[in-house]
Amino acid sequence: MHLKISYVNGAWRCAEIISSESLGYGTYTFRFDSDMNGLPNPIAVGVFTYSNDPEYAHRENDVEFSNGAVVGAPQNWFFEVPPSTENDHRYRFSAPANMASSTHVITWSPGIASFKSFVGHPTIGPRQLVLDYSVQRAIIGYLEFNPPPSPGDMFSPVRVTSPTNITVLDTSDYSKRNVFYRARLQRLSETGDPAPFSAWSTQSNVPPAGTEKVHLNIWLLNGTAPGSEDQEYEVIMRGFEFQPETIDLQSLRPRVELRNAQPSSKEIHVIYPAK
Repeated sequence: MHLKISYVNGAWRCAEIISSESLGYGTYTFRFDSDMNGLPNPIAVGVFTYSNDPEYAHRENDVEFSNGAVVGAPQNWFFEVPPSTENDHRYRFSAPANMASSTHVITWSPGIASFKSFVGHPTIGPRQLVLDYSVQRAIIGYLEFNPPPSPGDMFSPVRVTSPTNITVLDTSDYSKRNVFYRARLQRLSETGDPAPFSAWSTQSNVPPAGTEKVHLNIWLLNGTAPGSEDQEYEVIMRGFEFQPETIDLQSLRPRVELRNAQPSSKEIHVIYPAK
């Protein structure tokens, strides 16, 4: 599949492909047979989900390339869950030199979006999740559970990795106050694949699935001419694959129990799987 920019009938024409149906949660895999690092600055290449309904920032999950102002060399790729004006919504990176082919993967789950980019076209292995949780406390009348937690709300050890049950000890004195605990998801990582050259995940305002469709496009920033009118510019898309989400994240979330609770020492048990 060739996506081209050409000068036709007095104007630059760009290519875009849009899926006919919404696919929803799952893993989107895009494979390119082009080295994009040499493309002129006005050209941008994107693969993403997008809804015409503006709700939830158009339900967009985006992998984008451009040497120009859209992204900007040398970090000329980004992963993004809009709006990009907020923290933790965009991750920029550089691709290896002379990368003649590449594979880019978006995994969209309820509340979490993760992205990976690979050199070449590796076989993507079975998806396995590792979820890192922290234990957070809240004292009624003093503070509430508000992400991200402040350092005073956390205590050591704070990181647990599912599906390992763990006991955390809180030795603060709460003899005159009520205290509550929860396990809060801090980070999701994936195993089972070849190592990507770039990877990123976010839980910040990840949109719910809805009316979005898959888009693949090559376009010009502000319609700026990329070069001479007798030249074409193209990227070659080898293929697109989609696998529906098969992992129930809710089943991986732990429950928290208090045992041996004393005024100056509380055992917090983080238990997998949640029941």
